[in-house]
Amino acid sequence: MEQRILSKIDEFLAEIDKSLKEELSTNFTSIKQEDIQKIHQILIKYIHQVIDLAKKGRSVHERVLHSIIQNYSDAVIALDNDYKIFFWNKGAERIFGYTSDEMLGKTVDPIIPSELKEKGELQWLFEETLRKGYIENYETERITKDGRRIIVNLSRSLIKDENGEILGSIAIVKDVTKVKELEKQIQHSDKLALIGQIAAGIAHEIGTPLNVISGNAEYIMMEMGENNPYKEELETIISQAERIANLIKQLLEFARPKKPNYTKINVNHEISHVVELLKHQFEKSNIKLNLKFSENIPDIYADCSQIHQVFLNIIMNAIQAINQNGLIEIETFLRDGYVNIKFKDNGIGILPEHIDKIFEPFFTTKEAGKGTGLGLAVSKRIIDEHNGKVEVESTPGKGTIFTVKFPAYITKEDREI
Repeated sequence: MEQRILSKIDEFLAEIDKSLKEELSTNFTSIKQEDIQKIHQILIKYIHQVIDLAKKGRSVHERVLHSIIQNYSDAVIALDNDYKIFFWNKGAERIFGYTSDEMLGKTVDPIIPSELKEKGELQWLFEETLRKGYIENYETERITKDGRRIIVNLSRSLIKDENGEILGSIAIVKDVTKVKELEKQIQHSDKLALIGQIAAGIAHEIGTPLNVISGNAEYIMMEMGENNPYKEELETIISQAERIANLIKQLLEFARPKKPNYTKINVNHEISHVVELLKHQFEKSNIKLNLKFSENIPDIYADCSQIHQVFLNIIMNAIQAINQNGLIEIETFLRDGYVNIKFKDNGIGILPEHIDKIFEPFFTTKEAGKGTGLGLAVSKRIIDEHNGKVEVESTPGKGTIFTVKFPAYITKEDREI
């Protein structure tokens, strides 16, 4: 658009030059031709200077305004009527990763997710802007240069000249990904608090009568002979009572988490310990285990029993996700100041619509009686309490990868080495 304006100025300048020559030659016949030529050159020189100022310069206020928009933290993107970008500010460079040189004269296609292109979102945005003159606070997703998906809030309005002719449109795009993540965390915390209160009440109400049932069943078994036909039924009562007691224990742990007892621990050592405890489970399911431990990995500052619980829950989920003859790989490594523990299995995987729900309390896809839906919820809370992170990647039918990250425990002496 700016090039078209400058082109018009050059055309206008050429017309002035031609007209000025004709006017001087016609109206000043008594003056020598070489003097006319000198006057013409002087006038053209000053006109050129004025035009150059018009090309380069704007008023002080205009330059300040341009600088504000150019350096604005949100993305400011202007499109002409051919939907080509003619303005791409520093905020757009920061949010999307593309420089202005990479985007000027191009369409916005590189930053639009493919499924939104197929749905015709871009066309709808253009049509809606033309119909209303603006779009306000439209929430959608975009793609950055490095392939990240971000959530953005978009407002768009038409650009018009003094005659009301549409010159294009301008959009202000705000990256609200972190805000949305924070909102999600707050909602999750509120949900956990409510569920915790309910769980504590249920555990208390069930616990006492359950102890009476289990105790009486054990007493009756002690009184009866080995060949009593009711012994098997009593054993079933006791085993089921123990299962319910274990569930109550999980509910209480979830509702009233213990304060972590932090010590220095080595994740390689603790994983080896947990794996040893599950040795029978691996053999029973005919699952191969492949350990890839990074040597000299830093310690982490954590509660040993809680970290055991996290590792145990994730590995048990992996075992249960594999039918037979599977493979579980556990890898440790240091990256960006975090000790990473990657758990990879070749099990059934997790459906995309379930990925965002797996850390919610009581969410489970297992058969009735085979899972409480608390294991991963408790693990996520423990990881959060240790200032850690957990990431999940999964392909249905191919397997799942859980990557747990804890801040590396680095002493002053370690930093000086």
